[in-house]
Parts: sequence; C-alpha cells; structure tokens
Amino acid sequence: HTEREREREREREGERERVTMALRVIQCGVREAGARATRSVRRGGRIPAVLCGHAERDVLVEANMVELNAALRNSQYADPLVNLRFPKKEVTARVMKVQYFPTKPEEVQHVAFSVAAENSS
Repeated sequence: HTEREREREREREGERERVTMALRVIQCGVREAGARATRSVRRGGRIPAVLCGHAERDVLVEANMVELNAALRNSQYADPLVNLRFPKKEVTARVMKVQYFPTKPEEVQHVAFSVAAENSS
C-alpha cells in the first residue's frame, strides 16, 4: 500500500468508530413467550421484540419504549443501527421490522432486530 492508501484506510476506520459511538442505546431485557406475558411487557412501558442472530436462536426481548421511539423518530435511515444494552452485554443490531397498532399508528406494537455485532461489556 502507498502512504495515501494507508491514510484513507485510517480515515475510514475513524469514521466507523464515530458512527459506532453515535448509535442510540436502548435498555433491553429477555422476556417470556405468550400473549399474557406480552401484555404485561406493554403495561410496564416496554415494547416486545425479537432479536434474530446469525449463530444463535432468536431471542425474545423487551425494549424500553421511550428509547426505542426516540431512536426510530430521530433516525435518517429506514432500518437504523442501535445498541441494545442487556444486563451482561451489549449488542449492535439493525431494526429490521416495526409493527404498529392498526388503531393507533403512532404506537409501536412489536420490533424485530437483527444482530450486527456483539460487544462484551
């Protein structure tokens, strides 16, 4: 590589770090399956979601409603990247699908995330 190519690569890596640092953080937890458990999650001010991973099975999660709505509202992308913060680890994920209540289009019903990277914390 020439010196110019190395400098461009360093700039790209610096840009990647800035993008990673700017991701919205959403507090999450693991939830139980079932309609009753899902209603309980919503009553608690959280949104039921699913986290789809590459090597592991899908995980049922619950996301903080305020933080998730802020991430969706303030994103310039249709499928934004977010950091999902669990008690023991943090996962960078892409918002793949958002379902809204038919009678309340401003209220999120369910979200599907896809794992982009797993960060230990």
